[in-house]
Amino acid sequence: MIELDFGFVFSRVLRGYGLGYWELMSLPIRAFWLLHRNLDRVTAEEDLRAMTGAICALNGDAYREQAAGLRERIGQVVLTIDTTYDRQGLLELKDLANSMKG
Repeated sequence: MIELDFGFVFSRVLRGYGLGYWELMSLPIRAFWLLHRNLDRVTAEEDLRAMTGAICALNGDAYREQAAGLRERIGQVVLTIDTTYDRQGLLELKDLANSMKG
């Protein structure tokens, strides 16, 4: 059985995004869980940005290790972008659009 400390999760989302109680309560449940799932990534990105400003205080190895851990928490935002031109696909879309006009 999995037990969730919802009070902590709720408070974490409130604080993490600077929302008020009623703002958070008015969100759709899916939006709430989306915000919760991405909070670690958002804070890791902020921490990485702050850490680059403090690089002088750390030696190079410690910085690289810490930065690698934060980048892992952030994850890959854009997975793949296909920029190839698909003429056949474009023609199929045009045919579909024309067939819907009646």
